[in-house]
Amino acid sequence: MADPSSGETIPSDEPTLAIRKIYEEYRKTLDENAINQSNLLDKAILTLSAGFLSFSLVFIEKIVPVRESIHTWLLIISWIAFGISTITTLFSLFAATACSYSYLKQFEDHYRANEEILNEIKSNWRFWTVFLTRLSALFFLLGLTALISFTIVNIDNKSDMQKIVEKKIVENKQAYQNATRTPDR
Repeated sequence: MADPSSGETIPSDEPTLAIRKIYEEYRKTLDENAINQSNLLDKAILTLSAGFLSFSLVFIEKIVPVRESIHTWLLIISWIAFGISTITTLFSLFAATACSYSYLKQFEDHYRANEEILNEIKSNWRFWTVFLTRLSALFFLLGLTALISFTIVNIDNKSDMQKIVEKKIVENKQAYQNATRTPDR
């Protein structure tokens, strides 16, 4: 490296190589983040949505048939909320990807202009990513709450119905026994 007091100039290649190395590392990080975020969100949405939908269908089919269930509006709200949660998560994923590409473009523009790369980089997509992610979480929690409420109400209702049915069986059995009893002589 040249000594500034000797009047020698610093070769222009050294700062450019250092900036390029920082640029390549940061770009690689942004690309990895976008890919990882996309994969994690896809897996989480598909797993949770399929799981809760399956649970609600099995619950209705096997545990409490629709004819016997009460407060079915809770089930409908849960399905709608899970659907909205899935859709907003997909839009959030789109916004996050757009945000990453926006950051990447700004980063490349700074690099090409030989400006300080570590300046604050901003993107309007960040707001939408955060907003949609929070909205998705809110609808997911609403769907989960509605599904749990529906389950609790109908399990309680089923046990009440079973008590009524058991009482009717006992009453009918007693009535049958009384009817078939031979009179005492």
